[in-house]
Amino acid sequence: MNIYKVNEIKDVLSGNPYVGRGIMIGMTPDAKKAAFAYFIMGRSENSRNRVFIPEGRDMKTHPYDASKVEDPSLIIYYPIRDLGRIVIVTNGDQTDTIRDHILSGGTFESALDTREFEPDGPNWTPRISGVLYLGDGDFKYKMSILKSLDEEGSDCVRETFSYPSKAGLGHFIHTYVTDGNPIPTFVGEPERIAIPACIDCFTSAVWDNLDENNKISLYTRFIDLETGEIEERLINKHTKMTNFQFVTAKDEVLRNLPEMFAIIYDNMNRIAPTGFTRDEDCKVWHSSMLKNIGNENFRYVLILSNNILAGYFQYRALDGVFYMDEIQFKDEFKGSGVFGELYRFIVPMLPSDTKTVQACANKNNLKSQAVLEHLGLEAFEKNKNGCILYRGSFENIRSKYGYINAEK
Repeated sequence: MNIYKVNEIKDVLSGNPYVGRGIMIGMTPDAKKAAFAYFIMGRSENSRNRVFIPEGRDMKTHPYDASKVEDPSLIIYYPIRDLGRIVIVTNGDQTDTIRDHILSGGTFESALDTREFEPDGPNWTPRISGVLYLGDGDFKYKMSILKSLDEEGSDCVRETFSYPSKAGLGHFIHTYVTDGNPIPTFVGEPERIAIPACIDCFTSAVWDNLDENNKISLYTRFIDLETGEIEERLINKHTKMTNFQFVTAKDEVLRNLPEMFAIIYDNMNRIAPTGFTRDEDCKVWHSSMLKNIGNENFRYVLILSNNILAGYFQYRALDGVFYMDEIQFKDEFKGSGVFGELYRFIVPMLPSDTKTVQACANKNNLKSQAVLEHLGLEAFEKNKNGCILYRGSFENIRSKYGYINAEK
């Protein structure tokens, strides 16, 4: 028996009808990114009536059909809370308990000392939790399980596992061994798993091997250990609600340039047409974009909704100034709450010395002007291209959409 065997994800999931809720944490094979996944499964109608909805870099579970909710206490919670250098992922409302303890000077362990398994006897579903402590080019992580001491649920067993990050290695903890009545609780140490090199490979390895009848939702994230940039994927079996995902990889930006141009062309052609043909505008825009993408000061965020490009954002962060250079959305996503989600995503990635925000809006684009004013920015200049320049305090955005930079 090789106790150090590293299993492929498909080998620990495939053929198992019910592992319940699961957390995977590890490092990519190139040692450049932290990776984690959280998924939920369900057998009852109440458990299956859920979707994941991102809120910036946090995530919340929501009922798919609110009229069918029987007991919201154990199915509606924040499974992910992102504190900047600390990321928490759990299967219940202990996420907020851990967050509150850390922000008040406590620890992962001290928080969980105040909680126990779920009161759903005879299953006594365990509370599983994970935390990533991000450093400079490296990270470490912990996993925990709170489970019943016996079949009567008379007391709580608390187990915590601490891991250094190792290239290509991850760990997987889940609530149940498999299906049953009552459902047997997870036993032993978190399972050793291989972390794939790309986020889509990671996502498909999990989703494709979860039981088709019982899988509900999956969220995966890669975090660049040098830049802090993230890639994320979200799959909901039910897709009634709008979900936004944010992608920052420049190769993805390059791949989506044609669709990005279609979005900005449709928007600007209504507001301030250039007078040139579409092909002429495309040539100028494409040349400018390639130049900017090659400049390390320019950053891009693709905004996806159920894997469809909804819009994009171009920005810079230089010498304490957050320059919001370009933000474009398709018409059907305007007014959907995507602005708030985008800013909650962006704020944690900006330098800590950011003090000022600067942006511009076309003089004919009254909606953009209203958005900038809503963010607390004030017009201070009109340039020769007919754009109104806005400026304001970054603290307005941080307080509205920000986060607390908790150190480990």
